[in-house]
Amino acid sequence: MKANPLAAIVVVVVTGVVVTTAAGVVVAAAAGVVVVVVVVVVVVVPLGFGSPATHTPLLHFDSRNSEVRGS
Repeated sequence: MKANPLAAIVVVVVTGVVVTTAAGVVVAAAAGVVVVVVVVVVVVVPLGFGSPATHTPLLHFDSRNSEVRGS
């Protein structure tokens, strides 16, 4: 039985597409994690725990009337 060159080409192309797609998914997931970490560091940490420079939260919880106020 002779090997079909077209079949070999299809196998190579399909394998390439699958590998490229898998690599793309991994890169996209890694980029997503980086975006989440950056958002947490830039937004959540200064709002909730204070900026690294001042250590005072931008928002503080006022327990007397139960609302969050900007500083």
